[in-house]
Amino acid sequence: MRPESRATIYHTIAFWLGTQFIVAGVIFHFPDFIASRKMHYCMQCMPMSNLMLCGMALILTGIPLAAYGLFPIRRPEKKTLAPTTSFIRRTMRS
Repeated sequence: MRPESRATIYHTIAFWLGTQFIVAGVIFHFPDFIASRKMHYCMQCMPMSNLMLCGMALILTGIPLAAYGLFPIRRPEKKTLAPTTSFIRRTMRS
């Protein structure tokens, strides 16, 4: 049984690039997280390394990029000569 409607990724390059940025950013946090083992993984007072700062930048860049990949492509509206339904409703009330 196949579903009738499927999720569509509209901007595939943006979506997958954003996803890779997020994954890389999370992986960049691992060295500092593992280094905080002696403090019971509490990273509260640890100084942030350049790798962790780059990881945060990658995550903050990847989230909007992946979200943009999910938005549909805007297509210009076709101009028709037929009146719209809102126009017909307004004229019928008058």
